Amino acid sequence: MWMKLADGKRKHPSKEQEDLATENRKLRMLKGAVDTARALILQADLTIDEALDIVNATKRRALTLFPDKGETYDLIYAPRLFRALEERFGRDKTRGFGEPSGDRHRE
Repeated sequence: MWMKLADGKRKHPSKEQEDLATENRKLRMLKGAVDTARALILQADLTIDEALDIVNATKRRALTLFPDKGETYDLIYAPRLFRALEERFGRDKTRGFGEPSGDRHRE
């Protein structure tokens, strides 16, 4: 990968720049996966079990991209998906499936 400088010249990016670009690419992939999962939960003709499969697959994808960031996923992305489950299927049907930290704030 080459970077184009303001003067039109090209240079090879540093290791830090490449790492940052890789991290940003992985974040975009994760955001796309979460957005797609949320859209499917809200719009597709799914059973609650199928929707939960999508949530679980999204978490597996997140952990594939960021193996050591499961807690971060649970804090940032899981609540979005569980809110979509509640919106689609109702709170009564999704009780017990919610994100661990979010349940104590709801009661």
